[in-house]
Amino acid sequence: MFPFLVLGIIGSAIAALSSRRKQANHSWEAAARTLGITLKPTGGLGGLFGRLSMTGSVKGLQLTIDTHQSNDRTYTRYRVRFPSLNLGLTARRQHALARIGTFFGYQDIEVGDPVFDEAIILKGDYSERVVEFLTPDRRVAITGLIENFPDAVITDREIVYSKPKFD
Repeated sequence: MFPFLVLGIIGSAIAALSSRRKQANHSWEAAARTLGITLKPTGGLGGLFGRLSMTGSVKGLQLTIDTHQSNDRTYTRYRVRFPSLNLGLTARRQHALARIGTFFGYQDIEVGDPVFDEAIILKGDYSERVVEFLTPDRRVAITGLIENFPDAVITDREIVYSKPKFD
């Protein structure tokens, strides 16, 4: 009797996972259709444990949405790629660790906008060109992006944001 009980529990768990994955796949299919991009087939055992990925061009920019594993957690990652700015730029949310780092010489380019400088930590190969590139409109856009997606990272070539889960 015991082996059948264990088998029943395993079967129930797989059925629940399969149902959840099917719902996620339908959501991803709908999103891909809406965005006009391609959903790549999932792999894994009967599609249960595969990773999801969709890619395509949206308004002239390369968009990739996929799932990835890190520290035993699944994340959904959003990437928007664009032609390189050739500034060596990295922009991310200012946080306590970054402030401590700047105290010890970690690079943080200041643009002279107190709200932006307080909210965003900037690195770049060419400080003057980075400051010149970050017009008031771009600073507002970056600050808004970071406020809505605090873990987003903006580089010379892409904007990347990851969040836990995949559906």
